[in-house]
Amino acid sequence: FLFLSEVPGFGRAFQTDQMSTYIFDQGPVHALAFAPNGRYLASGATDGRVLLWDIANGLMVGELKGHTDTVYALRFSRDGEMLASGAKDDTVRLWDSVKAVEDLETDDFTTLTGHINLTENSQELLLGTYMTKSTPIVHLHFSRRNLLLAVGAFNPQ
Repeated sequence: FLFLSEVPGFGRAFQTDQMSTYIFDQGPVHALAFAPNGRYLASGATDGRVLLWDIANGLMVGELKGHTDTVYALRFSRDGEMLASGAKDDTVRLWDSVKAVEDLETDDFTTLTGHINLTENSQELLLGTYMTKSTPIVHLHFSRRNLLLAVGAFNPQ
């Protein structure tokens, strides 16, 4: 996949045999991450939300709320079971990405109609929140052993 964002809040994902258009209603997008299975895309923006997209049909399938400032970093774990998000609010959050999309895997109605029932309380998907010492997170990486590394620039106040 190749993802291009031409203007704030709008982007296109290209695959060798198709093109999908995504309209992000979350302001300028600062972070994107594809799930290891290639089925989902996560986006993070200035409003602090992380949105999950089904690449096959271009539908938003999840909304993860918790950050209070711009999301600069997103990364799926190598096994795809977790999604890490890092933001200007000096936090790293770990989300249960399997639970976030598990209903979609078995729901033919969703695929046929495009109707998505988003989890009302995304806190049920939150595995943990980790505070830094005045350090906005700008990059995340999972090691081969599934250890999460976070990078930021210390900002003394």
